[in-house]
Amino acid sequence: MNLGANGVRVIGIYGLGGIGKTTIAKAVFNKFADEFEVVEAALSKLNRTPLYVAKYPVGIENRLEDLGSLMNLGANGVRVIGIYGLGGIGKTTIAKAVGNIHRGINIIRERLRYKRVLIVLDDVDHFDQLETLAGSHDWFGSRSRIIITTRYKHFLTVHGADDTYEVGGLRYDQALELLRYNALNLDKAVKGHHELSKRVVGYANGIPLALNVLGSFLCDKDEDEWKSAIKNLERKPNKEIYAMLKISYDALQDNEKAIFLDIACFFVRENKDYVSEILESFNFCPTIGIRVLIDMSLITIELGKGTNAIEGIKLHLPRVETLELSAEAFKNMKRLRLLIFDEVRLSTTIDNLPNELRFINWPGYQFPTLPFSSGRKQLVILNMPHSHIEQLGEGFKNFENLKSVNLSSSEFLTKIPELSTAPNIESLYLDHCTNLVEIHESIGSLIRLVALDLQFCLNLRIFPSTLRAKHLRKLNFKGCSSLARLPNIVVEMKNLKVLCLSGTAIKKLPDLSKVPNLESLYLEHCKNLVEVHESVGSLASLQTLSLQFCRNLRILPRFLRPICLGALNLRNCYSLENFPDILPEVQILRSLYLSGSAIKELPSSIEHLVSLRTLNLESCRKLEHIPSSIYKLHQLEWLCLRDCSNLCKFPKNISSSNCENKFVNLPSIDRLPKLWYVNLNGCKFLRKIPELPRNLSYLYASDCKSFLDIQGKIMAKIKLNKDSEIQLIYPRHDIPQWFSHKCEGDSVAFILLHSNEWKEFSGVVICGVFEVDCKAVKFSLQRVGDTLPASQRVQSQYVASQRVQSQYVSLGASLNRSIPSAKSGDMWLHCLPASTCPKLMTGNIYKLSFSSLEKTSAKFISRCGVHVLWGEDDIHSELLVIATWKI
Repeated sequence: MNLGANGVRVIGIYGLGGIGKTTIAKAVFNKFADEFEVVEAALSKLNRTPLYVAKYPVGIENRLEDLGSLMNLGANGVRVIGIYGLGGIGKTTIAKAVGNIHRGINIIRERLRYKRVLIVLDDVDHFDQLETLAGSHDWFGSRSRIIITTRYKHFLTVHGADDTYEVGGLRYDQALELLRYNALNLDKAVKGHHELSKRVVGYANGIPLALNVLGSFLCDKDEDEWKSAIKNLERKPNKEIYAMLKISYDALQDNEKAIFLDIACFFVRENKDYVSEILESFNFCPTIGIRVLIDMSLITIELGKGTNAIEGIKLHLPRVETLELSAEAFKNMKRLRLLIFDEVRLSTTIDNLPNELRFINWPGYQFPTLPFSSGRKQLVILNMPHSHIEQLGEGFKNFENLKSVNLSSSEFLTKIPELSTAPNIESLYLDHCTNLVEIHESIGSLIRLVALDLQFCLNLRIFPSTLRAKHLRKLNFKGCSSLARLPNIVVEMKNLKVLCLSGTAIKKLPDLSKVPNLESLYLEHCKNLVEVHESVGSLASLQTLSLQFCRNLRILPRFLRPICLGALNLRNCYSLENFPDILPEVQILRSLYLSGSAIKELPSSIEHLVSLRTLNLESCRKLEHIPSSIYKLHQLEWLCLRDCSNLCKFPKNISSSNCENKFVNLPSIDRLPKLWYVNLNGCKFLRKIPELPRNLSYLYASDCKSFLDIQGKIMAKIKLNKDSEIQLIYPRHDIPQWFSHKCEGDSVAFILLHSNEWKEFSGVVICGVFEVDCKAVKFSLQRVGDTLPASQRVQSQYVASQRVQSQYVSLGASLNRSIPSAKSGDMWLHCLPASTCPKLMTGNIYKLSFSSLEKTSAKFISRCGVHVLWGEDDIHSELLVIATWKI
């Protein structure tokens, strides 16, 4: 309205039918009428549609404020203000707010030419109405104001309106208030109506006319009647609302109607250019057609509108597309809080993101600098992994609220500058920034820092000399292969739980006495590391210590006393010759890996590892002795002595024979009652194992060329542990004689015929002899048929007995398993209890077959066999009559 301005002003109010244009115009009229000499209005709708006058104009105040500035009552000259929109949207209501609908418009222009007038022309739907009633600014005296409401924005443009105002739908809270006023009389609380009111508001989509009509209809109805009415509305629209909205549609040309229907049915929220291309293929002339629909408020184009109302943007584009976006696009988005761009590439640089932004998620950000303007920032989270950022300029100056920064995999980033101006940073993720060389000294003083991830920053060389981040929980330098010096920890860091230094170039671990609660320390592949600081041996909370592949490591702490240590990994520490003494408090260590190290002997204090379950000494080629205290490890389950070529003494009891120059005997191993895994592969001089532990399930003795046959002990174990799986690999070229059925080659089939008495099924023993070295083999045991003709049998055994009726034993339908690697001449034997086998049925045919998982056509199994175990009988007795043949 701009009442202070001279001249005539014409203000157009436009929008969808029923949206409230007339209500707004009326409110403006009532508010500013006293400012004018002559107050006239044409508020009997010019198109003679039914007049709706709002009794409770919800949301009118903000519209009055907007139109007040358009009227410009203080200005000279005549002003024409247009109000347009869809039928029923509220144009007349707005116009009535500015004038009196009962006085007509027959004021001749001569009478008004020298008067300051306020005129409202409501619901103009023909351009000649404007020509007749307000043809020109000079019809009216100085500082006059003309308000026009219409559905057709085009009329206002052609007529030369000074300003236009589009009436939008009510906000959700306003819509709910208007509905409650009409349906529930504001203060009347109706149980169960709140959720139903939400559905009605959603249906009305912010249109006041619809809310008033529906509210009046639902007034004084109970909950069930509301539900029924809403269900009916979803099926068939209200006639009064439909009629009002259809006015705009009926005013369209046929081409425009076709475009509108296609968009409404198929293309809502689709890309405008994409839709235009499709409509063009139908010869619909979409360029002008879409323009008409926009002017009549029947459709809106949302992308790039950029108003003060926008608080969040989320956008995903295919990686191959580039978004044409002006640098000014964000200029008016003063309330923008969230920006989520997924795979979005822009055509131009942006450097003026609003300072109100709190959250940015923009993976793959393609520009070399951060996209912010100057001034204090409200940003809290910055997530830009895989960005092209090269430098951070002044760093994070004025980022006082910043808490999380993720620039991981930003391969062009070379330096992290001053960070003291962002003192509240809690997490900093810079992992895989492969060209990052330097991090400013200030990062060491970020006292609120909780997580710092720098893994695989391959060129990182310069890091703060001291670290004061007392809240730090995890510090990750994994793969920083150029980092040779670590910071000194000068304050107690009680919160640090994980320190990962694997793959760094450090030579010596610094003093860690100020991190008393450290739980995990990873130092794998530190190729230059020579010494581990003595303080590590006293970290009481340490649970995991891994030093594998530290090829130059020579010095460990003299004593190990971490009472929480559960795993110690020293694999392939080729230079480590001495293992530290173990103090009695180290009682929960469960896994000790020394494979490939240069240790010569284990300390007798190993007996303190009373919880040890896994002991791996594979390829400890300098190991000569194992102390007798190993027998005190009653929880030991897994023992590997593979390729311990220098081991010449294993602890023995009184009855064992003396060892010769190489490891030939494994006496008293049965004194490790929980041992279930033993790997002796490559012990070429080993000849015998007097007894086997009762829980042993896996015994690998491949390439033990001097190994004597232990089948008697194996059979005893099978009989003792009929409910446990047993798997063994040891040198043998033929199938044991006691096997019921066996064949040359990699498969054997058998049929269960008769038994002299029914016995409970207890398991199956399977074996195969390897003809060549093999790393990946599997076997299959499955039912292949019901009977086998006698002509196909190669060998048969018959025992006089009564016929046993066919029935299932408690097994599964089929079985497939993998087999560990073995060498030529090894026999693999596997005992399966009834609980892990397939269903077997007397009278049926079953097949055992082996296959290689490697791409080879070579023959790898030379012989194989199967034996079925029944009841408690000795396995040498003939329990079944079995027909065996080669497949």
